[in-house]
Amino acid sequence: MLRGVADDAIVERLRQERVSAKLARETLTALRQDPVFIGAARIARHSRQIEMLAALQRTLRASVEKVERRKKPPAKEFFERYLATGTPVVFTDAMRGWKALRRWNPSYFKRRIGEVELLVTMGRDGDPDYDMHTAERSKKLTMAELAERVQKTKKSNDFYLVANNHAMDHPEMQVLLEDVVFDPKYFHHENTRGAVSLWFGPRGTVTPMHHDTTNIVLHQVYGRKRLQLLSPFETDALPHLRSVYCDIDPEKPDPEHRPVLDRMRLLEVELKKGDALFIPVGWFHHVRALEASINISFTNLRVPNDYEWYRPGNVS
Repeated sequence: MLRGVADDAIVERLRQERVSAKLARETLTALRQDPVFIGAARIARHSRQIEMLAALQRTLRASVEKVERRKKPPAKEFFERYLATGTPVVFTDAMRGWKALRRWNPSYFKRRIGEVELLVTMGRDGDPDYDMHTAERSKKLTMAELAERVQKTKKSNDFYLVANNHAMDHPEMQVLLEDVVFDPKYFHHENTRGAVSLWFGPRGTVTPMHHDTTNIVLHQVYGRKRLQLLSPFETDALPHLRSVYCDIDPEKPDPEHRPVLDRMRLLEVELKKGDALFIPVGWFHHVRALEASINISFTNLRVPNDYEWYRPGNVS
């Protein structure tokens, strides 16, 4: 009934189960008058409307086969064309004038901030939920120790300095901000605490499919990364969520996930040194480092950017 099945069809199905037509219709009439059913019917209608809106968005986005790459537009165009519509985009010149582009690499980190002690996520290979357990898996290393590991490691996902290690909250790390430029028309640059995140690791690091609760601009300062993006309107992903993480792995899907993944439209992006990717709030993304990489992200955009309520994996 809540799914819109006609009464006659329900009665016929019950008759096949040897329930009399009279009893079946009396039961349906009684159910429609039950306050619980009336409330559930309202929720079901609302749910169908939301599903229709999501399907409409999927249809409208079906012609988008890749993420646009372009030079950084004026701020007004960015906020109206990309942020307001939740559209990812790569800016190829967003780091023009950054000293970081010519300076940042493992050797520079060792020399400039080598003595700084940071939390680094370790032992990731032994934990299938390593990204959800960042705090438990983190140990202290100096930046010099981390940089040496990165330099000596050909490929690994076992250790990684990630955003949730909060490296940029350390006062000693603020010297790195001397090497970047905050475009004042895009970003609030007066207070960056909590709005700037750093990633540093070897080739082979992976961040599993997840979404963020804010809009972010991710800058590829060193190395290359591949991201696979999934619109939040791809509602087939929702049953597979745990908090902000999606259990579907686009690189090695479980057989049970393969049909779901085939129905989704994944957008693949390769970021090279100097690229900046705008990831709209709610967009799922899976990230793999194709080379040893350094990334820095900004969330201090000059528009409201606090979506802590947006955690669909917590909705039950």
